Amino acid sequence: MGEKMLREILTRAVVSKGKLKSTNVEKIELKKEANKVIGCWVINSNFLNIVENSKVYLEGSFDVHVWYAINQDKDTLIEKKTITYKEEVEFVEKFNTDEAEYKVYCLEYPHCVELNLEENQAVIKVDKEYSIDAIGETTLMVDVNESFNEIKIDTDFIK
Repeated sequence: MGEKMLREILTRAVVSKGKLKSTNVEKIELKKEANKVIGCWVINSNFLNIVENSKVYLEGSFDVHVWYAINQDKDTLIEKKTITYKEEVEFVEKFNTDEAEYKVYCLEYPHCVELNLEENQAVIKVDKEYSIDAIGETTLMVDVNESFNEIKIDTDFIK
């Protein structure tokens, strides 16, 4: 019977997981005097991760379209604004941020959760949520049974 021993296996794996859930509150100046805001749509979401000073950030943008009524609700207009953001990502475990690769997953695309009219400005609350895997080199320790090489394989089984 063979002797058990430990071996180290160097591999690439997820070394930490991060999550970013945030809310932007934005104000859009309306060009005409509004009676009320009717709706809001968030489109053209773009994002990527960047590493600066050993910190990981999610940087992105999205467009907000606000639909509002004017002239005592007899006509409507739409205003558009591009929102940009750069937010730090918190990870569960420490790792070397400069040597990792990142895979970003969008869990909730930016979407309007609240819309109000204040002094001829549309005040919009936008929620978004992302998950980020940090992928890097890591070492696994495994038990190796040297007697495994002595096991005979039944080649008739393969045929």
